[in-house]
Amino acid sequence: IDESSCVFFCKGKRGSVGARSAMAAVQAEEIQIGDDAIVVNCAAKKIVAGKGAVLYNLVSDSEEGIVAEDGDVLVSVTDVDGKSMLLRSKIDVCGGQAWKKVLDGNTVSFEDVHKQNREANITVIEQKRKELYKKASDSFNL
Repeated sequence: IDESSCVFFCKGKRGSVGARSAMAAVQAEEIQIGDDAIVVNCAAKKIVAGKGAVLYNLVSDSEEGIVAEDGDVLVSVTDVDGKSMLLRSKIDVCGGQAWKKVLDGNTVSFEDVHKQNREANITVIEQKRKELYKKASDSFNL
């Protein structure tokens, strides 16, 4: 872990965390975090975040885990049924200007996600997300 990085409430077996990066509530067997990356509430066997990447609320039980290239922004949105949808963006994309656009790799716009979740029961969603996180993190030995 680079001395300029901040890591809170994380578990991992091996890997590295680059300069000026931040991680919180992350569990993975292998972690490869590039400089200036932010990773929060993520669980997978392997997490790779390129330089300047932002990963939020991602859970994966796949062998390849979570992989983000330099400048990628990956966010998971979970619904009340526990289904998760991955939203993709880039660090240099202004969310306000792209609000109504369907960005590459997405099936809906940010505005569509907002409309779909406006009346969502966030207490139920948070419980479902915690269950998914625990199931994934329990599947590997930390």
